[in-house]
Amino acid sequence: MDTIHKNSDENRELLRDYLKTFKLSSTPGENVTISTGGFIAAIRLLKPNDRPSDMVLLLLNGLESSNEKFNEIVKSLRGSLKSPAHEDYVADKGLTELDLVR
Repeated sequence: MDTIHKNSDENRELLRDYLKTFKLSSTPGENVTISTGGFIAAIRLLKPNDRPSDMVLLLLNGLESSNEKFNEIVKSLRGSLKSPAHEDYVADKGLTELDLVR
């Protein structure tokens, strides 16, 4: 049983490390669909309490590309995370999710 628990801990850390080091450039052809699919799969494999609180920022930071127009869009999305409107949305969504738990 200790081996199973140890493997679970190791797998959780590997998934969290994958999310923290995620890079679009590591996917052949910088394929966004394939690359983000791997990111989303790692998120789904983690229990909600084990997921990084900054998942969206980790994803956006990893989407740096050789395409400058794409980078401008991603930069704009990162900037929108800092806007007061986004913070209000996150707060409202959090309350809604808490209501669902009850």
